[in-house]
Amino acid sequence: EVEEGAFAGHKWAQPSVAHLRELMRRTQHEIEEREAKGRAARSEMVVQYAPEVLARDFVRLLIRQGTEREDEGNNRDGVFSQALAALRANGEL
Repeated sequence: EVEEGAFAGHKWAQPSVAHLRELMRRTQHEIEEREAKGRAARSEMVVQYAPEVLARDFVRLLIRQGTEREDEGNNRDGVFSQALAALRANGEL
């Protein structure tokens, strides 16, 4: 079990070398299956991790944290609330 850091509480897998060998051989011979899995993986990466997707999520996180700070009495000029309202008005959030 990982005791510290971002993965604290997670457990390391105990991989089977024999099973890995079997999967690697299958990948070598099953060309259609390999290519289909590759296409599916690429599609998932584009949908979830494209730069514009990550940027949007990061901006949302910054705004959420900023508005929470405003709610706590920090940043009294409401700049985060204003940015959030502008993004919503533009249909970006």
